Amino acid sequence: RSGDQRWLWRTDLQATEPFWRGWFEGMSSAFLGIPRIPKLLLLAGTDRLDTPLTVAHMQGAFQMELVYGTGHYMMEDKPEETAQRVLGFHSKLVKLGRLNATLAKRTGMG
Repeated sequence: RSGDQRWLWRTDLQATEPFWRGWFEGMSSAFLGIPRIPKLLLLAGTDRLDTPLTVAHMQGAFQMELVYGTGHYMMEDKPEETAQRVLGFHSKLVKLGRLNATLAKRTGMG
């Protein structure tokens, strides 16, 4: 902080611009390319979805949750809500696993 209690940037963010594209290029493909596991995508808003993510979401490839009022660090901006979304997704998977195990036993496949 400066003497008058204002925050000062110590990094020239503009100097990092040549690297911005590389930070995110291929991220959607990497996420969608993870084979056959349930996926949760937490977002601050839907304006960040590219075409591959939009199509995959419409096809049910992953569950998407929006955490409004957050930025790049939603786990710091809204830690309780972020944790609740992750726990809710996990609970759903646990219930689905129990249901699948029960159905497998009933049909003689488990």
